[in-house]
Amino acid sequence: MSPNPFVYRKILGPWALYVELSAAVETLPSPPDGARRVTDHVWLRVLDPAATEEDVTQLEFGIRQVAPQIEAARQGRFVVIEVSTLDYMPTDYQPEAAAAAVAQWSAREFGFPPPTITTTFDRETGYTLTWP
Repeated sequence: MSPNPFVYRKILGPWALYVELSAAVETLPSPPDGARRVTDHVWLRVLDPAATEEDVTQLEFGIRQVAPQIEAARQGRFVVIEVSTLDYMPTDYQPEAAAAAVAQWSAREFGFPPPTITTTFDRETGYTLTWP
């Protein structure tokens, strides 16, 4: 299981949403040990020691948005998405970018169209991501 890198970048104002992550997929015949359950068949394991609980929550949210496509691609087997690195600029960071990054990484990894995430920017509130 070799991690595959992915960069998520969205620029709509004076700063950008930017996340670099590396992740790998493991397919198993039974539920995994030591991973967080996202759905009945999709699980998340975050190995990056610098990832915060908020980062992990956002990664889980992003995977949940595309879990039906992941499950269809692996036809009933148990899937573990293992995030080995999650890097971003700490200034002006919005954790929601991690959700978008892992969802788009998943689309590339499992071969389905990426979700259309509408992104807006407001100087007062920053970026808002709206999922389909």
